[in-house]
Amino acid sequence: MRKASSVVGVAAALTTIALMGSPAWGAACLATTFTPSGNPINFNVQGGGTATSCSVDGVTFSNVIITQNTGSIGAPTLIPTTLGNESGFQLNYGAAGPADFTWSLTAAGNLLGDAFASLTGANATLLENIMSNGNPTPPGTIATISLSGTSSQTVNFTPQMQVVAVKDQMTFAGGQASSLIDAFSLVPAPIVGAGLPGLIAACGGLLGLARRRRRQQVA
Repeated sequence: MRKASSVVGVAAALTTIALMGSPAWGAACLATTFTPSGNPINFNVQGGGTATSCSVDGVTFSNVIITQNTGSIGAPTLIPTTLGNESGFQLNYGAAGPADFTWSLTAAGNLLGDAFASLTGANATLLENIMSNGNPTPPGTIATISLSGTSSQTVNFTPQMQVVAVKDQMTFAGGQASSLIDAFSLVPAPIVGAGLPGLIAACGGLLGLARRRRRQQVA
């Protein structure tokens, strides 16, 4: 009976550890259509209404601003996107060069570990600067993405609570661009009890159990 209760206790403990290591998912954003401007975009969120921020698989986005500098990119559609462990947005638009626009946003999560970007186009480029807001890295550029034509790139950086990403997409004369994806991934949460302290505690428990069994066998 004691052996069965021990097994149940271990199973319960493992279940608790697994749950404690799971991420908390936020409500996803709905697809939003907008006209490019220099003003923040209010997202349509689940449940109705609008908000200045929303979450895609645990990554929260806010201060989304798109500014059309030259030419035209039509009326783009912003679609929440998850690619593997990367969460962000796909911006579908139509740029026939010459055209240039900037897209900036703030991304937050516990913790962000990398950024992903992809561009679909020809005779077109993307330059993206990812900047820390000071937690934990001092404010400044911590990573840069540079793309040309149809291509993609992932860059790692020191885990951050929040970053600001500023993208400049240029489509040159005779070129075209139609899609831009910007996404981030969360650093996997550590499993509670893992590491050297947890190993020492586990070894101590096994030694105690072995001693108790030896005493029972002697008795």
